Amino acid sequence: MGTTEKRFIQMLKTLEQIISIFKDYPNGLKTAKLYEEMRARYGYNQTSKNLKVTYLSLLEAGAIKGVEFTTISKGEYRVLDMRFDTALAKEKKVYIKLALESVENLENISKHHNEICDALHLNKLDIPFYIKPENYQKLNTDEEEVSSLEEAIVYDYIISFRYKGVAYHVEPYRLVNFDGIWYLYGRDIEETQDNDHKTWILEFIEDVEVFYSQKHNTSDEEIEEELENAHDALFVPNQKVEVTLDIASNICDIIKLKEHFPNQQIIQEMDSGMRIKSTISTFEEIIPEIKSFIPHIRVISPKELKEKIEEDIKQYLHYL
Repeated sequence: MGTTEKRFIQMLKTLEQIISIFKDYPNGLKTAKLYEEMRARYGYNQTSKNLKVTYLSLLEAGAIKGVEFTTISKGEYRVLDMRFDTALAKEKKVYIKLALESVENLENISKHHNEICDALHLNKLDIPFYIKPENYQKLNTDEEEVSSLEEAIVYDYIISFRYKGVAYHVEPYRLVNFDGIWYLYGRDIEETQDNDHKTWILEFIEDVEVFYSQKHNTSDEEIEEELENAHDALFVPNQKVEVTLDIASNICDIIKLKEHFPNQQIIQEMDSGMRIKSTISTFEEIIPEIKSFIPHIRVISPKELKEKIEEDIKQYLHYL
């Protein structure tokens, strides 16, 4: 059984445990008391924040069929009815279907898809949409290296590893996927420059060692904010460059429908097309996308970016 399947089983068990505790508190229960009961009865070893954000949020969303769950006041919850059949909202079904299809694609557990839905008592996912999963690199979560990284990330441990023959000492923050490739995102402790936050391709990480006596104190909020602004694996946190582009009219609709460039904004619409701006951290974040739209795109600023693309094109033409 793979790590992802084990997690689904554990999630189901935890939800059942929470419901069993609420049965003993018909008038409601505060998060702190629930956390105390979970630790005492079932040896729950995750944080109270995880209990609230993950499990209570699932119950509020109506993920358990036959349970009406409500918030009495801030931090206080109650099960109103154990027979009421709460239907998931359509958009929540889409989110769950996306999550299950991502897992199916990554871990090849399509045969367990319906079993997972049944186990979580999800209503039938009768959605009139087809969502094509991305072509992700396979991630084997049972590999020793990946398991060690997961443990270090969850518990904020410092690690060391070798990457393409070079030794690194790192604060590991997240395993992230950019354009289908898996990376480790973290801070290079021995880097003396400002750009100490880096990504390492997971495939080339070897000899992971976890230092259980050493922990970092970088907050989840800081990490999530950095990744929220990341467009690809080449991003540099806390560094911003504004780019202005002119888009030809024949591809304006495509650009409007989807954010092709980091933090893109339309600043002017014209008969010939439109002008947009994009905020990036490095030129490498945007150059591939710009090249993919040639000859229907033009760099207005900065001048250095325009010259870089011109030089790349000259070298390519010479190569031909």
